[in-house]
Amino acid sequence: MNNDMTIGTHNSATGERPQGLLSWLGTPFARCQTKTIKQQYEAGCRFYDLRVRTYGDDWYLCHGLWRSRRTLLGVLVQLSRYPERCNVILTYEGSKNDTDFGRFVEMTDGIETAFRHINFVYTAVKRPQWEILRAIDKGNFPRQGFTPITGWRRLLPIPWVWHKLSRRKEIGGKNVLIDFL
Repeated sequence: MNNDMTIGTHNSATGERPQGLLSWLGTPFARCQTKTIKQQYEAGCRFYDLRVRTYGDDWYLCHGLWRSRRTLLGVLVQLSRYPERCNVILTYEGSKNDTDFGRFVEMTDGIETAFRHINFVYTAVKRPQWEILRAIDKGNFPRQGFTPITGWRRLLPIPWVWHKLSRRKEIGGKNVLIDFL
């Protein structure tokens, strides 16, 4: 496992603008980030969790029913142009039983050769149970930590509410979560 302390974000694209009325209405429930991909990079993020689903012929970044205006291709091109290499996890935001699942497997097969300046860590599928499909860069698997949705958090499943209720402290110029109330 890589021992570097690389900053990463969960559902990285949820800081982007939503596409369509349903996504706009669902933003408070889907949003995990308040910064765009570019702003995250400028803040020091080098590890991105990208969730995708097809709409028409394009792969869009999404989270549940929420969909970004940004396509996967657009974000990968953006990340490949940054001076520092970025790490990416790609997850199909759907089921293995979906008709587009085969397209996802085909699209991600060999994706690391198309974007040589990006470290693709693994590809995964969200349903029926979250599963890693293919480990690409085993040396870069992230150490992840999160607060499980239990107790009162299950009643308030809106990430920005958690942010408002949490205690934060500035440490070395960074806003750090201390603990939940």
